[in-house]
Amino acid sequence: MQVKQFLASLVHMPQYSCTLMRVILLPLKRSTSKHVIELARNMCLNLISLIGDVKAPVLSILRDFANVQLTKTPQRAELSMLMSHGESPGSILENTDPVNLEGVGRKLLDVCLKQQKNDDLVEAMARLLVSDSNEDALKPRMGLLIDWLASVEPELIGICPNLQMKLLFGKAKMHINIDKNVVSSHSCRPYLLTLLTHTASWTTLYKCVGHLLDKCDDGYDSTAVLDFLWALTCNPKLWQGRDKFTPKHYVPENILLLEERQLLNLVAYIVSEGVIICKMQNRNAALARMDIRLDLLLHCISTEDSLIPNVVNYLAERMMDNTDADSADMAHQFLLHMYMKIPKVICYLDTFQASKFVNGSRITDWTGSVLDCMSHSLLTALAATPRQKSWNSKSQEFELCARKMAAVHPILVLRQLPMLASSLMGRCYLDFGSFRSGHHLNLFNQVMGLLELLQPHLFNEQHETALENTLGNYFQCFQNYGHIKDLVSLLNRFVSLLQSYVSHDPQRALKYLQKHAHALHELQVHYSNVPALRTLVSGIPMPREGEDMDDILITVTPALHPPEPTIPQHWQSLLTTLAKLHGEDVLSALQEIEHVALRKPSVLEPITDNIAELLVSPQSNIRSLAHSLLARALKYRPTSNANILSAFQRCLDSHRADVLMSALEKLPDIVLCMQEHALPLLQRVFELGVNSNVNTIPYITKTIALLNTQQGC
Repeated sequence: MQVKQFLASLVHMPQYSCTLMRVILLPLKRSTSKHVIELARNMCLNLISLIGDVKAPVLSILRDFANVQLTKTPQRAELSMLMSHGESPGSILENTDPVNLEGVGRKLLDVCLKQQKNDDLVEAMARLLVSDSNEDALKPRMGLLIDWLASVEPELIGICPNLQMKLLFGKAKMHINIDKNVVSSHSCRPYLLTLLTHTASWTTLYKCVGHLLDKCDDGYDSTAVLDFLWALTCNPKLWQGRDKFTPKHYVPENILLLEERQLLNLVAYIVSEGVIICKMQNRNAALARMDIRLDLLLHCISTEDSLIPNVVNYLAERMMDNTDADSADMAHQFLLHMYMKIPKVICYLDTFQASKFVNGSRITDWTGSVLDCMSHSLLTALAATPRQKSWNSKSQEFELCARKMAAVHPILVLRQLPMLASSLMGRCYLDFGSFRSGHHLNLFNQVMGLLELLQPHLFNEQHETALENTLGNYFQCFQNYGHIKDLVSLLNRFVSLLQSYVSHDPQRALKYLQKHAHALHELQVHYSNVPALRTLVSGIPMPREGEDMDDILITVTPALHPPEPTIPQHWQSLLTTLAKLHGEDVLSALQEIEHVALRKPSVLEPITDNIAELLVSPQSNIRSLAHSLLARALKYRPTSNANILSAFQRCLDSHRADVLMSALEKLPDIVLCMQEHALPLLQRVFELGVNSNVNTIPYITKTIALLNTQQGC
């Protein structure tokens, strides 16, 4: 009866029974008397059998003691004997149960230190960690192995570098949660990488960087590699003793000093990480991570601008590779992130690459473009329209800067399209005299010129709302001033833009135009002599009363007005005349071309090469007119033109003073329209001023002042 009561107390009063058993058994774990330990173990086994299969906390204490003594910890002598008979530290640790692992490991560590077999022990622990990391379940021994490895091998890489690199950077099958995102990684990796960056010497770290970036190894986890490289660039130990307050224009030091090949492998890791995150999580997560990784790339490039073209060409080749759609897409997206920070990257792409790069971009909602501030300031300044006598010339400078920006960076300027639409609002309610004298009509013409340059990207669906708001301002303008003939030129350009919209996306464009069908028909009444307007209106059905325009399906596309020939047919004889370089007939031919180009600058584009030959003409009036026509052609489409640039450079290299001075007078316009080549042009002019008696300072000063106009001030 007393035995049953005692057993019942052990089960039902754990607050006393567990404490009693711990007091009895804990000292025996340290006892060296085998007889006493055996008695205690038999007691535990007897109590377990008497209590039976019930749930009781005391049973776990009894079973633990019995199992510990059953699998008795090997002593140092036994471990030494095993190792002397060829038993490796790895097999000893592998065959030891988790309960006794800590005791065996400590004794094994002492034995290896005495026998100078640290290398074998480090390799064994690293191998076990790599093996455990590739299993789906987390093993309890990993913590002990990591602590021992860090104590024996403080630098973590040295004794068996390949195995240790695999431990630190190898891909894993284990999935863990980091910031609510499931990623594939070793659970111990963040701690190991922290130890590596804080305890390893610079020699070890640089060797590690060199090994990782020698090639983009698919066996390595891209996230681990990039996290390690980023940690090196912002390790607090690097900045000890530095100034706490850095200058405004401070450029971070290039710590890693990567070569071109290493930098390209870094970019490959970034693209690879984006592909993996896109598959495991989602596309937005991949884009967000790329934005973070871009800072690492910019840090590695630092002031070495010569590395940028190589990176751009590498990403462009990956983008154009159709064999791997996921990698091509991520390369494209990362190149877009680079473009947001370094807009000049678009200048390193060829025609096909630039077309795919721009057409596949959706960056309207992205943040962080360095061009946003400049484009916003410039377009805001253009829309200010103050009543000043000097505004006409000032607005022309603003317009030229804006046109250059729109021609080279259309997708970045289109980010300002909503602001551009709002800047046109509220101007059409004035009487026409105030509308024109207040420079509002000029602004509408200037904005129309920008919209023409932004085609066809302007018609993409992501810009639909902003585009329709902008077009709505023009409809309001024509509705209020439609009877005034001064708007014929603007109306022609507006109709041409609408026709381009219809050609790009007929269904969406015609649905929008049907909302303004009444306004278009009224305009046709006022301007019956505009054939393009008549052609456009003919394909737009008038909406019926009470009909919901959103439900109308447009099935008929209007026949667009055929384009006019690029140059008049009789100009072929004029082009033959221009080959003479001098003479009254050459001057007359240029004057006729100028007369047509005043109304239609596009006619100059196919004949710029012919005009460029006249820049070295012996007649000053021909030279001057040729420079003016080329400047007008560049202002109309301010993109880089190799033939004009080459002809202008020949003028700067000319030994004839009159040819040189004619070129210097047009230097500001040429440099602004071809900013991609601004630096070599200005350097050449500066050298002229130094090496000759030509005073080039006024021309350089005026050019720099015009370039500064891009700031909108």
